[in-house]
Amino acid sequence: MRKINKKGSEKYYILISLILGLIVLGIVLYFLFYQYFGEEEINYETCKQSILLRATAPEFLNAVSTKNLFPLKCKTEVINIDYKDTNKAEKEFAEAIVSSWALIGNGYYKITPVKITQIKCPCLVTVRYHLEEDVKEYYRNNPINFKKALYSKFIRETSYMDYLKNNGNPFFRFSSWGNNFSITSCNADYVFGSNIDECKITFPEKLDVDGGDIFIILTVPSEEKMKPAITFFQAKDIGEAHKALIDVSILGIPIGDLKICDYIETVPA
Repeated sequence: MRKINKKGSEKYYILISLILGLIVLGIVLYFLFYQYFGEEEINYETCKQSILLRATAPEFLNAVSTKNLFPLKCKTEVINIDYKDTNKAEKEFAEAIVSSWALIGNGYYKITPVKITQIKCPCLVTVRYHLEEDVKEYYRNNPINFKKALYSKFIRETSYMDYLKNNGNPFFRFSSWGNNFSITSCNADYVFGSNIDECKITFPEKLDVDGGDIFIILTVPSEEKMKPAITFFQAKDIGEAHKALIDVSILGIPIGDLKICDYIETVPA
């Protein structure tokens, strides 16, 4: 008579139970998601709750994910600068950066489903910062300075930039300030270790009144070694942002290029 391997059987049943449990949990979360977040109105709180729900959706051994059951309920916020007050405009920008980062738990939430065969980097366009036509002349003479905004005081003696650096650091790729947005080319090998942190970004220091809207973007990659980040650039620099690629390889063998944004998961506004 064949001897039954009880330990092997127990491990098998535990594994099956875990998989079934994840499936049931995913189904329950799916119905909860569409019950509470199916309304047409989308606001910051709705977006935040949908992100939290997706972040807690289970994944099994980084191979099976239920996160893709939950489309994000996020819409790009429009900040209209229709007033003449540089300090106020700079403060609105800095607060938009902090609010955007808070949406993904200061970089802690993992919201992109794992991809076994493909590395993807979706984006959330959280804010479109728009200058009204009738105030442009004022801001030509009183420019909006993003560098000044981020280094201004946020909490007591702490600046917005220092606060962000101490809470996940969404600007870890930041290199310098300039007239335009730009990014250096970089490589990433997902076996020997990623050096994607070596990618360097130049952010626009001041708003170009005639350069179009500023877009604040969260990048939320599927690859564990690629950290979430914040990028912002003006409409005139979209071409530069679009062509920026990361050379991806495995064991030194090139497998393709990764864009800053493969696709966008927010409703445009």
